[in-house]
Amino acid sequence: MQNVIMRPGSSRFGLIACVAAVLASAGCDVENPTRVTPENAEARRLIEGASARWEEAIRTIVAGIFVASDEGTYHGTNTQLYAVDETGDLSLYDFFQSRITLVSEARVLLEMAIERAEEKRERALKRKAHTWRGWTLIRLAEIWGDQPIRPGGPVLTQREILEEARKDFLAAIEGGPDVRPDTMGEAGLEIPVDSAYTQALAGIARINWLVGRSPVDPALLQEAIAAVDEALTLDPDLYFRIPVRTNTLRSGMGGSYRPTPAFANYRHWWQETSTYPLQGTKFVDKDELWLIKAEAQLLLGDLEGAKQSLKRTPLLPRNLSGVVRQRTYTQPLLTPEEIDAYFDPLDEDGVLFAIRELQRENQYTHGRRNVGPDGRPILPVALPAGVY
Repeated sequence: MQNVIMRPGSSRFGLIACVAAVLASAGCDVENPTRVTPENAEARRLIEGASARWEEAIRTIVAGIFVASDEGTYHGTNTQLYAVDETGDLSLYDFFQSRITLVSEARVLLEMAIERAEEKRERALKRKAHTWRGWTLIRLAEIWGDQPIRPGGPVLTQREILEEARKDFLAAIEGGPDVRPDTMGEAGLEIPVDSAYTQALAGIARINWLVGRSPVDPALLQEAIAAVDEALTLDPDLYFRIPVRTNTLRSGMGGSYRPTPAFANYRHWWQETSTYPLQGTKFVDKDELWLIKAEAQLLLGDLEGAKQSLKRTPLLPRNLSGVVRQRTYTQPLLTPEEIDAYFDPLDEDGVLFAIRELQRENQYTHGRRNVGPDGRPILPVALPAGVY
C-alpha cells in the first residue's frame, strides 16, 4: 500500500485498489482483490482494514517514542535510532516517519466505512467507525501536529484536528448508548452492546483535557469530568486496546531496548500476573480517565474532589511510581489506610505531583510519553519532507 497519504488533487477512492490487501492483512476472506470496489466494500471490513493498519504502525510508534523520550535507551545496530536516542528527534528515524502513511490509510478507510455504514443504515458499525476515526485523528495530532487531513485541503492546526475528532465522537454518542435489555449491572444500569460509545466519551475527555488546561477553560474541563463519569459508569474497566500481533519492545527489551533508571521499576504491560492481567497497547483506559478527572477537578479548584478521584484510580494501590510508598509488583498492594494517610494532608502541588507520577506510569510503553531526556517535549514530530 503506497502513497495513500493524500496529496493535492488525489482522490480518496484511489485508496480502494489497496483495500483488498488491507482486508487480507486483517484476516478477511477476499477471493478476488480486483473485484473490491467503492460500491461493494463493507463497513465491517473497512474497519478491520483500518485496525490492521494501526496494528502495523503502533509497534514502531511505541518503540520510537520509548527511545526518544526519557522512558528508554537504544542499544541495537540502527544508526538512526541511536541518533533519536541522543537527540529526542524522531524526524531522524525514517521508518517511524513512514508510519504516518499507515495511520493516514486507517483514517481514509474509516471515512469510507462511515459512508458505507450510513448508506446501509448500520448504526453500530457507523458508531464504531466514527470512534476509531476520532482516535486516529487524536493520535495524528498528538504525534505529528499540524497537517492536512483532506485531499488538497489546508494544513490544519493540532487544535483544529482535535476539533475534527470531537465531531466524530459527538456523532458516535448521538442518540445515547445501544443497550441489551437483558443485561443489567450491579447498580441496575443497562450495559452497552458495544464499547464504541464509551470509547467516544473517553475521546471527548482526552480532547478536553488536552485543550482545556492552559489556559484553564472551565467549560471544557467540566465537560471532560461529565464524559469521564458517564464512561466509567457504563464501563468501569474501560480499556481501548489496539490489536498487536508482534511487539518490537517486548522482543528487544533488555537488549536493544532498555528502560532508563527512572522507569526501571515499572512493569511492562505484557508481564502478566494475577494482580496485573495481560493488557495491550492502548488508546485509553480507565486509569487515564480517573487521572483526567482528578486534574480537571484540581484546575477547577476542587482539591478534595481531586483527592477522591485519585483514591479511586485503580492504578493507585498497585502503582510502582512510589506514590504513597515505593513497592515492586510482587509486594502487597497499598491499603486504604495508607492511601488516606498520604493524600488527606496534601496541598495542590502534592496532588498534582501524584497525578503526574501516575500518568507517567500509565503511559509507559504505550507511545504516549512526551518528555525527552532533557525535559523538553519530543512531540509533535516534524512532518516527513514531501509527504503533502
